[in-house]
Amino acid sequence: MTKALALHYTSHPHKDYARLYEQIFGLDSHKQQLMAMLRLILDKDAYKRWKEKHHKGSTLFADKSLVISPLVIFSGDVGCGKTELAQSIATPLAHKMGGKTIHCYETPSDIRGGGHVGELSTRITAAFDQARANIPKGEYGIMIIDEGDDLATSREQNQAHHEDRAGVNVLIKELERFAKEGIDIAVILITNRLSALDPAVIRRASLHLQFDRPDPESLAPFFKSLLTGTSVSDEQIQELVDVCKSKQPLFNFSDIRRRAFVQAFVDSVHEDRAFGPEVFIEKLKQLKPSPTFISEP
Repeated sequence: MTKALALHYTSHPHKDYARLYEQIFGLDSHKQQLMAMLRLILDKDAYKRWKEKHHKGSTLFADKSLVISPLVIFSGDVGCGKTELAQSIATPLAHKMGGKTIHCYETPSDIRGGGHVGELSTRITAAFDQARANIPKGEYGIMIIDEGDDLATSREQNQAHHEDRAGVNVLIKELERFAKEGIDIAVILITNRLSALDPAVIRRASLHLQFDRPDPESLAPFFKSLLTGTSVSDEQIQELVDVCKSKQPLFNFSDIRRRAFVQAFVDSVHEDRAFGPEVFIEKLKQLKPSPTFISEP
C-alpha cells in the first residue's frame, strides 16, 4: 500500500529560523550567492525592473535567452551547514523581498515510499503538486529536497533500477514545468554525493554551492557566539582556533557545535561547575573529527 506523502511545512519569516541563519558562520559567500539567485528565481519581475532602470529602451541578448532554472544544488561533506542554510534562508529572503511570506516545504526521509512499481515517480509528482497548490497568489515558495541523490541517482549507473531512472525523468519534467509556467517556487536539492546525481539534473541547476569543512581561521566569530554569556578572552578564542588547526581531518560545524560544545555543557552541569572556554577547549582537544565523507555513488 502506498504511504501518503507528508511534506514538512514552515512559514517565513520565522524568529527561530532567523536565529539559526545568524548562527551559520563561515558561509558568507554562500549566503550572498544564494540570496541573489533565489530573489531572481522567485521575483519574476526583478529582471524587468533592473532593465527599466539601467537599460531602458535597449534590446539585450538576455531578453530572449535568459532562462533561470528553479533548481539550486548544495553539495559537500556532512555537517558543513547545507541543511541549516536551506532551512533558514527563507527568513532573511522574505525581509529582502518586502516582507512577503515565503512558504517552505521539505520532502520527508521516506520520499521513495515502499518500493512499489511507479511509486517513486508518483511521490515526486505529488511533492511538486502539493507545493504548487499551497502557495497563495502573490507569495513565494521554496521546496527543499534533502538527500537528493535518493531521487536524482544517475541513470548512467549500471546498478540504476528502472524506478530510479523513471524518478529522475519525472524530477526533470517537474523542474522544467516550474520554469516554463513561471511558478514562484525555488527548489533546493541537497546531497552529500554529488557524483551520484544524474548529470542532466546537475546541468539544470542555476546555482551549485559546494560546502567544505570550515577553515579554522574563520571560526573565531563562531566560537564567540557559542561562548556568549561567559568570560572569554581573545587568547582563549585563539586557542580554540589553534586546536581546530591541529586536527586532521578538520572539524566540521557539527563536530564543534553538536559534539564538543554539548559534551562540554553536559560535563559542566554534571560536575556542577561554570561553563566556559576552559571546558570547551578541553573537550575539543579530546574530540576526534568525524571521518571525511567519501563523495562516491
